[in-house]
Order: sequence, then C-alpha cells, then structure tokens
Amino acid sequence: MSPELLDPKQIIAAAINREQLSARNYETMLQIVRNPQSQKIINRLRNEELRHKRLLTQALSSGELERIGKPQVSGKLPKPEQLGDESVDSGSSPREVLQFALMHEQRAVEYYARYVDIFQGTAIGELFVRLKREEEGHREQLELMLSKLR
Repeated sequence: MSPELLDPKQIIAAAINREQLSARNYETMLQIVRNPQSQKIINRLRNEELRHKRLLTQALSSGELERIGKPQVSGKLPKPEQLGDESVDSGSSPREVLQFALMHEQRAVEYYARYVDIFQGTAIGELFVRLKREEEGHREQLELMLSKLR
C-alpha cells in the first residue's frame, strides 16, 4: 500500500483552524491577564492570529492551489489534539495562560515549518514562510512576558 499524499487544501484548512483557535484562546487570555501592558500585547497577538486566518482563507480561495497540484509528501495531518485543542479558561493563572500560549505558538512554528517546502516557489509558500516568522515573533514576545512573571 502506497503512503497517502497530503492535499494542500487540507494543510491550509488545518492552518486556518489553528489560527482561529489561537485567536479564541487569546480572547480568553484577555479576560484572565490583568496587567494592562500584557493585555495590550495579547490583544495584538489575537488580532495578528485573525489576520493570519484571513490571509490563509484568501490563499485557499485564490486559485493558487490548482496550479500547485497535489504535493508529493506522504503522511497525515496532525490529529486535532496535536493542533492544540486544549485551551485556557477562567480558572487558569496568568503563568499558565502564558505557558499555554507559548506552547501553542511553538506548535504553529513547527506546523508552518513542516509544510513550507511543499509550497516552495509559490505565493502560498511565501505566505507560510512569513507566517512561520511571525509565529516565531509571537513566541519571543510570550517568552519575554513569561520571564517577567518569574
């Protein structure tokens, strides 16, 4: 039996779901974290995740995927629980919130890095490189915030 080839639409749809989940989690974090400076950063991160979702949605409907065809990469998309379906809630401490966000951003970096090569040389490939870089920036901002809590 030959390995299953991944569909680019599935890869982008999973990225859209990831960005939506991140935005929702940042919304919850805004209700937990009380420091005004931290709230400002979290709100900006939430807005950036929503922008990522819009960019990915546009990429999905751009027609670029039809030009790419089915990538020659085998495997399966991460299971939903590997995408970071766990979330924060009103009982989470600020430290837990930031640790969760940091973990989620790391997973996003890994996700974009995993699939960037199959879109290489396309507008979607450039988008994945850009989103990976932005998620790395989010991770760095959260690491700084977390270090200030210690």
